[in-house]
Amino acid sequence: MLALAAAAIALGQLFGARSLDAVAVPAIVVLTAGLVQVALATDPAVTRRPLSPGFAGETRTVTVEVDGGHGVVALSDAVPDGVVASGSTATVTPPATVTYDIRSDHRGAFVLGPTTVGVRDVFGLFERTAVAGDEHTYLAYPPVHEINATGPLDAWLGRQGGTDRQTVTELREYVPGDPPTDIHWRASARHPDSLLVADYGESADDGGVTVVAGADPGAVDEMAAATASIAVALDSANVALAVVTPDGTARERDAILSLLARTGPGRPDADADIRIDATQSDTVVVTADGRETTFDTLRTPVDDAGGGDSDTRPLAGEPTTHAEREGHAEVTRS
Repeated sequence: MLALAAAAIALGQLFGARSLDAVAVPAIVVLTAGLVQVALATDPAVTRRPLSPGFAGETRTVTVEVDGGHGVVALSDAVPDGVVASGSTATVTPPATVTYDIRSDHRGAFVLGPTTVGVRDVFGLFERTAVAGDEHTYLAYPPVHEINATGPLDAWLGRQGGTDRQTVTELREYVPGDPPTDIHWRASARHPDSLLVADYGESADDGGVTVVAGADPGAVDEMAAATASIAVALDSANVALAVVTPDGTARERDAILSLLARTGPGRPDADADIRIDATQSDTVVVTADGRETTFDTLRTPVDDAGGGDSDTRPLAGEPTTHAEREGHAEVTRS
């Protein structure tokens, strides 16, 4: 646009072609208006909605709200290595809401943001960039596999932690990590938009379990997956639990999964009821109740007839009655 205005003025001076002023004057006006608009425009405010943690391989939707400022805003959200994003750049006119999907195939704590915004004039001739919005740490939990209720863990998983399975104390929405056996199929059939999980009453517990986990460098992901699977199984059996890793101790399910998403290599020095040790040979050894085995032997195998990936956790507790099967089918279709 600047070259066009300069050329029109130069030709007008050389050849006296006054009709070229019809090109030069509007070009100068547009350039001036665009420059003034960008210079006076305030930077837009960027607000990031809270993003819940997910498991490795799951997709989460990031929501960023853009407000304030004037003109057109080019938005680009910083995405770290290890996270695949689709649509993290957009051009909007505030106020606007931008969403895009992210996925990490590995556990970890990933920092999203900050957001780079480019303020443009309405003609698209000038742009001023600025950094706006806060960073947000997205946690990708390690994968959780189904665990056999036999072998070294049967002392805890077999008794189900004294849970009274006949008494439902609460119905709530399913969240990642809940045991499939706790899905209440009849109630879920009446709420086709969500799965409902039953919380059961508790009887007296006869003691807690301390799980101590450690790993060599390069084998931490395997240790984290094994520890998360065993911890979720014990927690689902209503066993009081403490998980000790090189980076700290946690007792609640969400806190345990968050700790395992961040933990690094090392071997904590602590007494353990269950000890989990991962070596560089990708072998995870589980020692419990005086017996030693590998984590692969504790995982529930996938039905060969059904096929599927070995990391897929089979859904237990399928409905058995006709009414429950109808409700399950309706939930599945939804």
